Amino acid sequence: MLTFEINDSITATIEVTMLNAHNAPGIFHQLEELAREHPKDLVLNLTNVTSCDSSTIALFVELQSTLKDLGRRLTLTNVAPFVLKVFDMLHIAKFFKIE
Repeated sequence: MLTFEINDSITATIEVTMLNAHNAPGIFHQLEELAREHPKDLVLNLTNVTSCDSSTIALFVELQSTLKDLGRRLTLTNVAPFVLKVFDMLHIAKFFKIE
């Protein structure tokens, strides 16, 4: 469900199309572990993710906060239009670096 590569930063790709209350907590737990083990910024590639629910949005915010506390940055890449729309509707897109 998650692949990653570690270079100058941690680049993690979520391999599921729908993030929801059933699969997102495990994925975000893995991401937090990676961030704690490797002192690098995290680039989260969402190329496969076409939708997410509100519980997942809360996990994005929590991950962002965790990384900030560790002195690291989170960058979201390849964000699908629907997911970006959810971020915009909740007025949280401005809190994330989205490329």
